[in-house]
Amino acid sequence: KLEISKNFTLTAYERVAFHKILGLFRSESGQKVLFRDLKKEGVLRASAIDVLKNFGTPEVTDAFVEILKSSALLTREEFLNIVDHIEKNGKEQHCDGLIEFISHYIDKTDYLEQICKAVFALGQISGGNRTAADYITNIIKNTEMFEKLRSSAIETAISMDDISLLESVLRENNDRLNYAVYRALASLADREMIKYEDNMSDDLFTVMPGQDDRMLLDIRVLLGKMSPMFDSYSRETKAAYIMAMIMCGHRE
Repeated sequence: KLEISKNFTLTAYERVAFHKILGLFRSESGQKVLFRDLKKEGVLRASAIDVLKNFGTPEVTDAFVEILKSSALLTREEFLNIVDHIEKNGKEQHCDGLIEFISHYIDKTDYLEQICKAVFALGQISGGNRTAADYITNIIKNTEMFEKLRSSAIETAISMDDISLLESVLRENNDRLNYAVYRALASLADREMIKYEDNMSDDLFTVMPGQDDRMLLDIRVLLGKMSPMFDSYSRETKAAYIMAMIMCGHRE
């Protein structure tokens, strides 16, 4: 066991190397050391974030959300590491912090990639959080919003219980948004199909939803409605459409 004197100091390069050692053991004491370096700037903070992203503790997730809420100037890599961690480990209680961050930067084109990533993470951790669901829905509905941002909001709408909003987006006839919608429908269908795994034969197209399960039926109906538009889609959107058809067990 090593004991390091309080007066012992490391150069920045040595401290970054020390971070990597702490990351191997992922101990509580090592986590505290890394937390102290989160308050610094430059290479030390970047290194601490890079190592802590692999700690699956609630304390790390809370700390990362607080960094986002503080509006600290983060590099692209720092931000992506933080949001990747939140997407994998975040809970409903972290939604407000993400919403606060997104709202602060949503009109800034320089942060578009980061905002899209944060919106997608918000959808992944939202669960039944009504505030988060409404926030994502408002982004999808806002036709003046950046197209890329709307696409991210659409693709993360896996907790949606009503696909009428996605149908209205398809009616805009925007190929990039159509691609996002069909990916979302495939994810929704996959979520619904899990309910029928125990009764599923080798032919998934024989799966018949229960009378109270409107989601799969609504997805199948919507895809059928949009089939006349298929030839006008880009190759990527055609692939997403076909995937949605397969995932919901559509017979066409």
